[in-house]
Amino acid sequence: MKIIAAILDKDSNYTKRLMMKFADSYSDKLELHSFTDEEMALKFVKSSRVHVLLANYESSLDPSELPQTCGFAYLVDSADISRYKEEKAVSKYQKVDLIYKEILSIFYEKVPGGMELRSSSDDGTQIIAFMPCAGGVGSSTAAVACAKYLSAHGKKVLYLNAERFGNADIFFNGEGSATFSDVIAALKMKKSNLAIKIESALRLDQSGVSYFASPAHALDVLEFTGEDLESLCANALKFEYIVIDSDFGISGLQEKLMRIANRIILVGDGSEIANSKLLRIMDTLNILEEQKNYGIYSKVCVLYNRYGGKFSSQLELDTIPTLGTVPQTPGAPYDYSINSVMKSNVFGKLM
Repeated sequence: MKIIAAILDKDSNYTKRLMMKFADSYSDKLELHSFTDEEMALKFVKSSRVHVLLANYESSLDPSELPQTCGFAYLVDSADISRYKEEKAVSKYQKVDLIYKEILSIFYEKVPGGMELRSSSDDGTQIIAFMPCAGGVGSSTAAVACAKYLSAHGKKVLYLNAERFGNADIFFNGEGSATFSDVIAALKMKKSNLAIKIESALRLDQSGVSYFASPAHALDVLEFTGEDLESLCANALKFEYIVIDSDFGISGLQEKLMRIANRIILVGDGSEIANSKLLRIMDTLNILEEQKNYGIYSKVCVLYNRYGGKFSSQLELDTIPTLGTVPQTPGAPYDYSINSVMKSNVFGKLM
């Protein structure tokens, strides 16, 4: 089922260009109608099942005359305007992708569930979890490098930062207005059309990796539970891989992550401290495997990042494979370190 949307604007050239671009990119998900006459637009909205109407802010159309099931926003000239006449405002002069996401967001807020958008690649998503064995081993750098590596090899990838104090905006840059806080709030509502809200909140980095902008407050992430994580992954419909950057833990969110992940990559640096903690982690996971039969142990592998120096060494783990080693890049900026991990080709084994 498609979302039905309508555009009301007296600039016919603008509406024609918009219609053409939407037809090229979203004809499988959105049915768009355009109007320059207010009476005709209102008549159409009342007689048809229109889900969203965007009307130019100069129009005299009264939103109270619209059906209760029709979401509404004003089209405005500036991206700095978020509300107009107590209604949501959408900038008309922005990329079609961003207008589409605004329509999705309006639809999600107005329509009470029961409708979902499906893509052709709903099944078979691989979840790859990155967890550090110790502080400072570059687990986030490795997770970001993995996401970018998979994207560079033609895969559709979502990067999700689930760390308590993580910041995806350090590594990625994309346009949009929603953040991970909006996604967490939507997860709590448990509406059946959650996939629409997730799609509307996604941002796209120039590397091709999709991600959610970091929440304004780190405390929001503390509300993100294992149940929320499972629901998010189940409703991220278009991705072949979801790369999740997480703190290590054996309860709550981290426990759920280890249970639903296809691969769990424990990141260390070969130092005495990291290796000692890695041994304790493996011992703990082995006990969980025996007691609860979670199937976690068989999914684990080790990546030695920032590896090097005379005090670095690899553990001899008979049952746990080593994904590879990435040499140190002392003092290098994070983007250089990410490229170094990508060039090491350690992630070729994951595809």
